[in-house]
Amino acid sequence: MYKLYSNRYSGHSYKVALLLELSAAPYHLVEVDLSIPGPERSADFRAVSPFLEVPVLVDGDVYLCQSNNILQYLAAKLAPFSKTAADEALRVGEWFFWESNRIGFSIANLRLYKRFLEDFPPDLERFLHSRAVDDLAVLDKALSSSEFLVGDRLTIADLSCSGYLFWLHEAGLDVDQWPGVRAWLGRIADQPRWKSPEELFASAATL
Repeated sequence: MYKLYSNRYSGHSYKVALLLELSAAPYHLVEVDLSIPGPERSADFRAVSPFLEVPVLVDGDVYLCQSNNILQYLAAKLAPFSKTAADEALRVGEWFFWESNRIGFSIANLRLYKRFLEDFPPDLERFLHSRAVDDLAVLDKALSSSEFLVGDRLTIADLSCSGYLFWLHEAGLDVDQWPGVRAWLGRIADQPRWKSPEELFASAATL
């Protein structure tokens, strides 16, 4: 059984947990309290998390961090994601690097400040909002001619890029402004076994 150290408010955790759920893989979620400073978190978590961040996947003697890295590892092992062709894998890689530099920075931090932090410098808010709008425009354009980001079926590129987008409203963004993105999120939510972040993490054990 896979163990995933995660946090219910983390889109990076959500994308990995969702892959496990969609794949019907056996897994156990362990909730990590991110309000506790990293060096003070539990010894078992610190032993497998070199950066003291979530998510961390434990698969027997193997432990991995960084969400996109974990997605690649699991996709190679779990159907239906293991069916990705070589040319598709190259496109997936492009989206992975784009996501980590764009959405993983702009939308994740915009939501973080708006929902969880009280002191949000106006200049920083404008900067993150501007980047988020640009990023959603890129996604919307890509999805104007395709149902998914790579090919005609769901891949880990979609899971990677959508991890934070089910919380767009918490970042002060209206998904209706990007109809391609809205429809794409709907197609992901229509997948068998899909669960919202709230549903997926409801059974997580607290560390």
